[in-house]
Amino acid sequence: MRHLSAWDAAGSIVRAAISGACGICLWRGCTQLWRSCWRPSGRRPRRERFVLRSVRSRQGGGSELPWAAVRVGLVTLPAGGHAMRRLRVALSAQRASLRRGGGERYVLTVARLLAEAGHQVWLFAAQAEPAEWPAGVHFCQVPGLAVAGLRWLRAYHFAANSERAIRRFGADLVIGFDKTWYQDVLVAVGGAHPATLVSSGRRFRSAWGRGLWRAGKAASPKQWVFRRIADRQFRWHQPRVIAPSRMSAVHFQHYHGVPREMIRVVYNAVDRDVTMADRAGLRVAVRRQWGLGDDEVAVLFAACNYSLKGLEPLLNAFARLVPRASRARLVVCGSHHDRRYRRHAGRLGVAGRVVWLPYVEDMRRCYAACDAFALPTFYDPCSLAVLEAMCAGLPAVTTRQNGASELIRHGVDGFVIPWPWATEELAGHLGRLVRDEPLRRGMAEEARRAGAAFTLEARRSEILEALVGDPHGRVAWPSRGAGTPVARALAAG
Repeated sequence: MRHLSAWDAAGSIVRAAISGACGICLWRGCTQLWRSCWRPSGRRPRRERFVLRSVRSRQGGGSELPWAAVRVGLVTLPAGGHAMRRLRVALSAQRASLRRGGGERYVLTVARLLAEAGHQVWLFAAQAEPAEWPAGVHFCQVPGLAVAGLRWLRAYHFAANSERAIRRFGADLVIGFDKTWYQDVLVAVGGAHPATLVSSGRRFRSAWGRGLWRAGKAASPKQWVFRRIADRQFRWHQPRVIAPSRMSAVHFQHYHGVPREMIRVVYNAVDRDVTMADRAGLRVAVRRQWGLGDDEVAVLFAACNYSLKGLEPLLNAFARLVPRASRARLVVCGSHHDRRYRRHAGRLGVAGRVVWLPYVEDMRRCYAACDAFALPTFYDPCSLAVLEAMCAGLPAVTTRQNGASELIRHGVDGFVIPWPWATEELAGHLGRLVRDEPLRRGMAEEARRAGAAFTLEARRSEILEALVGDPHGRVAWPSRGAGTPVARALAAG
């Protein structure tokens, strides 16, 4: 047996102290991460155990009935009890705003629908404008990550914090939007993220450019975070998915392995009036402001992400169109990041034929002033802009990579091209709309008639039934999901 010297003993004590301190710090960090990112769904918070006792006491005995079924009105209680049909719904979305893209606007649309149906709606978000909250919707701000250089962690940070907040809140039903993992129902307005990446790579026409772009995405920490979120979305909780199109539903089956029976297709709905009473007067005023002639035909392009939504191929097609249709004009709006595309239009020789606008608050002005709509997008689960344009009476031209193309009757109320780089075909369809006024007017009327089925009023019952069930209180989504009372009650039978 070796005898330790005093120096050896002192060194052992110091190393043990350092190891113990590091072990304590590691244990505390792991415990905090476990509490913020995962918690066994079978363990009820203290508030839920209290409600369980109160419901059973009203029933007058130890009933085997799941208490959550009583709360959501799945059963009728005997004398002395009552069935609650109003749900306590939590919506989880990183951003909700009318000033951003269609996905952020749709969060507020769902919140308003649920509140008008009589449910208690709480919106958990990191960013939201108080003036834009629908009536009857409560807002809970989830702390965001405001550390410089760590923007790539914001989505994961929000998902973890929103889970912790909603667990403490004790909702009956949790509805998540896109990059969140604690939910019973996932409203996938942004589609499947891997499909977005695959489609975005097709912007580059050369194999070298596509390979370099994919290598950059593979090494991106932000994409690593998105993959971790997807793992937790579909491996840990397995929510039901509301896909905005059949195309998007196929993507969730292919990329995430979601069973077909756990996906429901519900197309997006237009939640704002896109027409005005004095449309003719507004049209004249706006076109004069933009410098458009009375005999010119304006094609509208509206998007926040010009690169993904196909502005470059649209400019290429427009350059092919102008020599054959001198009355054609292009109106581009939605973003102030347009310097690259202005230069590209200059190289193509069509800079003088394009009207450049930033983000437009009131899109009714654009719809009233223009004659057709073009969105040759590389990927869009179901473009709200296309649906709004059709409601406003503009025939739309888009690609098969847009889920909204499933609602367009080719050659009747719009045109669908195979992919954005089919610029010759895109120019041909736009040329027909510009040169043939009777065709354009007929397609505009058909688009307006078809758009009536895309409004929120026409789709209200379908959306509500997909989110929370039928009017008699039976919930539509019996999944394990977030492990909320509704999911557990239905899973219990």
